[in-house]
Amino acid sequence: MAMSLAQQKYPRTPHLPFSPGVSADDIVLVSSKDTALPILSQETVLTEKLDGGNCSIYNGKVYARTVTNEVSHASFGPIKELASQISYLIPDNVQLFGENMFGIHSIEYDQLTSFFYLFGVLENRRDWWSWDHMTELANEIGVPTVPMVTKQQMVSMDVAQSVIAKKMSHKSLCGTCTPEGFVIRTVAGFPFDQLENHVAKYVRAGHVQTDDSWRRTWRQAKLRHHT
Repeated sequence: MAMSLAQQKYPRTPHLPFSPGVSADDIVLVSSKDTALPILSQETVLTEKLDGGNCSIYNGKVYARTVTNEVSHASFGPIKELASQISYLIPDNVQLFGENMFGIHSIEYDQLTSFFYLFGVLENRRDWWSWDHMTELANEIGVPTVPMVTKQQMVSMDVAQSVIAKKMSHKSLCGTCTPEGFVIRTVAGFPFDQLENHVAKYVRAGHVQTDDSWRRTWRQAKLRHHT
């Protein structure tokens, strides 16, 4: 049975076992065998984890992690404007999830092309779209997805760790900074309550540099100038 909209909250994404940026209340994947982790048995996409704010667009309105109340903070201004522009292209039963990049958090990017980067599409509050289906919608409505790094099957944790370690040595795909981390998700879609079996993240150590004062002291990000 699908939960009511008022009860729904974006699920917590578990950390990969080798993710160094784990907080006390975070979820970490644990397995005695690589093959016991469902995410390793399927084709996956590795995307860069952008340092923004989780938000969603649903029926022309913008929400944060829940859909109980609409956002009101000024840092959501461009996302609310975007929602008003694209809502006629989005079915009423479809909810978009993405990173709000308008407010600078711990990383200041200098190559942003948008203030909203799509990373998930939820239909009927119970089914996450496949990566390819989501990408098609992103192209139709004119918004970018979070940057894709590679599409492959991570056959073991050793492979996943090796790939991510190599990518962490490069600059962000949205700037000249070091990436916050990466997210692995299955290419195929999956049920809402199965996110922990299909999505996992790697976050670098000591990443968070903000505190509760951010809502008062935040600064606006800038988009890349085209030449």
